[in-house]
Amino acid sequence: MNRPLRSVALIALLAAACQSTPEPVFEEVLPADELFAEGERVLEGRMILFVYHRVDYTRAIEIFQSIIDNYPYSEYAVDAELRIADAYFSDGKFEEALSYYRDFADLHPDHERVPYTIFRSALCHEHQIESIERDQTSTRNALVFLDRLLVRYPHS
Repeated sequence: MNRPLRSVALIALLAAACQSTPEPVFEEVLPADELFAEGERVLEGRMILFVYHRVDYTRAIEIFQSIIDNYPYSEYAVDAELRIADAYFSDGKFEEALSYYRDFADLHPDHERVPYTIFRSALCHEHQIESIERDQTSTRNALVFLDRLLVRYPHS
């Protein structure tokens, strides 16, 4: 390497090393009730050209997850867990929805919405049935969840 190029490289290296690290940016987090309302608005979606109804499920999930992360003991956190599962279900991501429905039932076994989560878990499995000629594991799993619903919550 010739001398002028070495000098330029050394100056660039020193300039990069002398730069100060940026200050961390802290965002103000909205209260849980406002975040929940915002998540609900996102799930309502918006009309495009009066024909196409678009819902940004990813954004809604992020909002509800921020409630769980920032307000874990809030009454909204429990509802947010369920809304995340519903958003995944509505978006056609049945494995993710199933995971959240199961987690909800495991974490809140006495919650009044547990029968709903069991039913939706059965629907997740039902939506994964490909055809009657294929593997019927999803069919059996759907029936297991429906049986569980009938046994544990016969009046739901």
